[in-house]
Amino acid sequence: MNRVITPTVHTVNATKNFSAWLTEKMAETNTSETKLAEHVGLERKSIIKYRLGQSSPKLDVMAAIFAYFGDTSIHVSLLDHNN
Repeated sequence: MNRVITPTVHTVNATKNFSAWLTEKMAETNTSETKLAEHVGLERKSIIKYRLGQSSPKLDVMAAIFAYFGDTSIHVSLLDHNN
């Protein structure tokens, strides 16, 4: 059963912040959506949706993405960094 969680300010900010982090990391490391998707075990369109802020990964996928880029912990701010 899939449960839809109503977005809050914090979840919207976290999605935007993860999207920005992912885009930055992929640019820094010259990583394509295809390469990251293959490593994580997803379709390329999922990575594109994460980069565009259209969806957020589940924790196991997020952990795999952070690990791919060499991070040993997950940190995604809940604050809006644009204000």
